[in-house]
Amino acid sequence: LIYKGDILMSNRIICEKIVEILNQILDYNKDLVPKNYTEEFGEHLSSIEFVTFIVEVESAFDIEINDDDFELKNMDTVEKMNHLFVLSVEEKIVYWRYH
Repeated sequence: LIYKGDILMSNRIICEKIVEILNQILDYNKDLVPKNYTEEFGEHLSSIEFVTFIVEVESAFDIEINDDDFELKNMDTVEKMNHLFVLSVEEKIVYWRYH
């Protein structure tokens, strides 16, 4: 379970939100949306869709993905995006704890 602000979020909820964002971006072809959390979707996104996806995820979860992680290979499945979300939240917690 992960805290986002005052909200406790489970990995399942995070993954569902990521899929929801993908559904919005890939609205023109729902067959491109992954059927499970480990299916790769990155190759289905244009560069503009990829950037839009990242902006939407950062906005939805109030996070900023580390520049070092900003590569398609780190974000091409829902499971990997969930992992990046967890890392971003952990970085925020550490920052808040020491500042």
